[in-house]
Amino acid sequence: MRAEQARVLILKEKESVNLPFANLTGRNLLLFRIAVFGILPLAMLITGTYRIAFTPCDAETLGRFIKPFMFMDVSNFSWAASESYSYGIIRPLYGISFFNDFSLWGTSFFHYHVTDLILSWIVFLMTYLLFRKRFSRFVSVLAVTIWAVLPLQSYSLVTFVGRNDRIMTIFILGALLAYDRTMKVSKGRRKWLLVSLLVFSAGVFSKESIFYYSIFLFSWSVIVAGRKIIDTLKQDIILWGGMAAVALMYFSLRLLLGIPMGNPTVYNTGVDYLSLLGQMFFWSFPLTVPSPLLPAAGGLCIMAAGVAAFTRRIPANIRYGSFCLFVGFLHIPVFWIQKCFLWLPWLWGSLAAAGVMSLFVRWAGKRFGRAGSSTGYVLIVMILGFSVFWSRKTIDEVVHPFMVFDAAVTFIIENSEEGYYSLDILYARPEMFGIILPDEDTRVYIQQKYHEYIENLMQLRLNNSEVELEPFSR
Repeated sequence: MRAEQARVLILKEKESVNLPFANLTGRNLLLFRIAVFGILPLAMLITGTYRIAFTPCDAETLGRFIKPFMFMDVSNFSWAASESYSYGIIRPLYGISFFNDFSLWGTSFFHYHVTDLILSWIVFLMTYLLFRKRFSRFVSVLAVTIWAVLPLQSYSLVTFVGRNDRIMTIFILGALLAYDRTMKVSKGRRKWLLVSLLVFSAGVFSKESIFYYSIFLFSWSVIVAGRKIIDTLKQDIILWGGMAAVALMYFSLRLLLGIPMGNPTVYNTGVDYLSLLGQMFFWSFPLTVPSPLLPAAGGLCIMAAGVAAFTRRIPANIRYGSFCLFVGFLHIPVFWIQKCFLWLPWLWGSLAAAGVMSLFVRWAGKRFGRAGSSTGYVLIVMILGFSVFWSRKTIDEVVHPFMVFDAAVTFIIENSEEGYYSLDILYARPEMFGIILPDEDTRVYIQQKYHEYIENLMQLRLNNSEVELEPFSR
């Protein structure tokens, strides 16, 4: 009976145990808020993620932005804003961000990484502010801390490709913060709906995927705020109708500018889709799953999204976090998957994890008293510690290849006759450049990618677009 009473109290989200940070006031509250600002930088330090700041530019950004800025006389705002058109997408904010970096720092990629770290920090702080609007201080700070120490930070930050997700997420969070405000005021609701719509609309120019992620706003109203679906639709028609109008204008703009649809020629469907979905989910954990089990795991992801959406007895933080986690996964395998794509879904998944941990602490405290709640806190510390250990192990795997390529450029330049450069010289140091050297299992296109990347890095290092690098002769 006692356990059943504890379960009922917890699922109704009535505090049965005093969670940490619940009653902070005055100076203690101020110190807590200051400490929140330092969580992400501290997490970057203890997990080793800060090391990504010393890696060279990734191949895609190098080819798309840096080389044209340097050698094609297109280092201007207009070209940067329209660069994405040739890929069938409209992402001017993404291109402009690199133009700003290049204008300020040239080819000092350390500062480009600092830009990405600052963008992540903004996302971190906005996420905490959003969660704090509806959830306890403990759950909110635990959620963002979990997200900060996961290895997905290094997956996303080691290349600049993930920057458009960071920019887009800032707009999603801004729209959510404004939208939440509409649910707490009786006057000025229309104003805040328009603010939310305006922020959302601006985010369209960071990444068009924001249209899909509009479901995060709708589910915030239904799952977190507990409003009825029909009320959300009718009372907030300004927002939903505005989003539809923005989508219409976006695709009309594509037609006017003659921008082709930049979709891949092959979509993943059926078992292939489920396998990729399952693979992406298990990338989130230090687990190796046999390939035959991946489609079943993908199917469970879809079921989990449905359970989170419709099981009202689950606390709102777990429901919303789980729903957005799995919904964030669902569309990605249709095209392709990369580990850097884990960054945004787990922003919400961390809320679900924090909700489960909080639930356990409250249940254990109600059931077993102080010993139970203390055990819960110890488990939380152990889980965070394991995440830190996992991240430190992962950062070596993530950073190492980039550092080897950078070292290869230095070695080739320093040990070659001026004007003649060849990859063959790397055979002199197989213990250092083994991951670059071809073997029987290395595919031709991989060798070509390595060759092009090293040649591009050399051209930047020597400030000469005419530099040529001979491929491996064997």
